[in-house]
Amino acid sequence: MGETIIYDNPKLFIRQSAKEIIATIDLGKSAANNSLYVFSLRNNSAEAIDFLYFLCGFLNTDVVTYYSQQMNIIRFSQGKQPQIKIGDLGTIYIPDDIKLKNEISKLCKEIYSDFNSKNAIKTQIDKLVYSYYELSDSEIATIEESIKDF
Repeated sequence: MGETIIYDNPKLFIRQSAKEIIATIDLGKSAANNSLYVFSLRNNSAEAIDFLYFLCGFLNTDVVTYYSQQMNIIRFSQGKQPQIKIGDLGTIYIPDDIKLKNEISKLCKEIYSDFNSKNAIKTQIDKLVYSYYELSDSEIATIEESIKDF
C-alpha cells in the first residue's frame, strides 16, 4: 500500500504514461494506483505546499515536456504507449530561483481556484520559464513545434 505518511500529506501526482509531463497536486488524504507516480515532501507545512504548487506548475511547462522528450525521459515509439520512468524524472533540473518559484507557485494556485483560466495561466507560466532560460522566439517556436510533432 505504500507509506501512510504520503497518504496523509499533500502530494504531487505525475502520470506515468503520456507524451507530455502531466502533474497535479492534491492537498488531501489520498493514494494513487500504479499508473501515477507520487511525490511528497512528507509534511503539510506552508513551505512544502508552496513548493508542490511550484513543482506542479514547473513540471507542466512546455520546456520540461520538450526536455523530457528529447532526453528520452518520455519513451515513445510508434504503436506503443508512451512511458515515463520515475528514475529519469529525477534528472530534470529544478530551478532554485526564489522569485521564479514564488511566481509559478502563485500562478499554479490560481489554476486550482479558477480552472477555467487554466490555459491562460499555463501560458503565463511557460513565458516565465522561457524568460528564466532566456530562450529566443526561434527556440520557443522549436520547442512548441517539437512537442506537437512528438
